[in-house]
Amino acid sequence: MQNANGLVRSPLEFAPEAMTALTEYPWPGNVRELRNVVERLVVNSRSSVVTFEDLPSEIRTRHGILARPTRERRRTVGDELFKRLVTDGESFWATVYPLFMQREITRNNVRELMRKGLEEARGNYKIVVRMFNMPPEDYKKFLNFLRKHDCQPSFKEYR
Repeated sequence: MQNANGLVRSPLEFAPEAMTALTEYPWPGNVRELRNVVERLVVNSRSSVVTFEDLPSEIRTRHGILARPTRERRRTVGDELFKRLVTDGESFWATVYPLFMQREITRNNVRELMRKGLEEARGNYKIVVRMFNMPPEDYKKFLNFLRKHDCQPSFKEYR
């Protein structure tokens, strides 16, 4: 195999850690990206064994991200409202409705809350009414509120 300087060299071998990083990398540029990386390794490598440190930074970084435990998702307004309704037993009408009408929370906050409720209730609005501590006779009033203020998440989002 010839490098950029025209020197003939033996084929490269890959250390296990380098091979793992290469196989776990998603290769967004497909085969072209892989080919370019291998060509750079052939040209730039100082020995016949490619180590993890020899790999391009985007592959080393990506491998490091995959190796780290995932971070916990940040709590949102919807998470906090959901907790207040489901865990703390507050009513939708006493908690969420006034905040929305006073523009302290947005339509997207209510949609997020609805998404969480519908996920938990497997898409059943009657169960959401119960979960959000409303009397069963408020079912239609609740649906009308959601429709009127365009606060319903799309069907695909919670199925």
